[in-house]
Amino acid sequence: MQNNQPLVIDKVNVAPLSLAQYERVWEKHVTPAWLEAWWSCFSSEDELLLLCMTRNGEVLGVAPFMVRGKTARLIGSEDVCDYLDILVVGYRNDDIFTAFFSFLKSNGITELVLEPVRSTSAVMK
Repeated sequence: MQNNQPLVIDKVNVAPLSLAQYERVWEKHVTPAWLEAWWSCFSSEDELLLLCMTRNGEVLGVAPFMVRGKTARLIGSEDVCDYLDILVVGYRNDDIFTAFFSFLKSNGITELVLEPVRSTSAVMK
């Protein structure tokens, strides 16, 4: 059964521990607690951009980005992280990624860094 309800992207205002409300999509290596700890220690002059994809109020994906200038990258760094990721649940991944990337482009992002991600990440499919 196809759901014709629109996909919605929300720019989430992040306060301490607020990322936990999206726990359904978190994986072992990318958790709200880990993202918050990394952000509080290493974020420097980057701007936090947490995008949440929903349909009918159900979270389908979360993209945790940090932005500097016109470049967005996944929160984390190769120096202290094995893997970073965009997290998606159960919907057509290509639709979710297209919506996330279109949102970034329409907000002036011209470069997107998606590494290091696992070879099994939805980003790689």
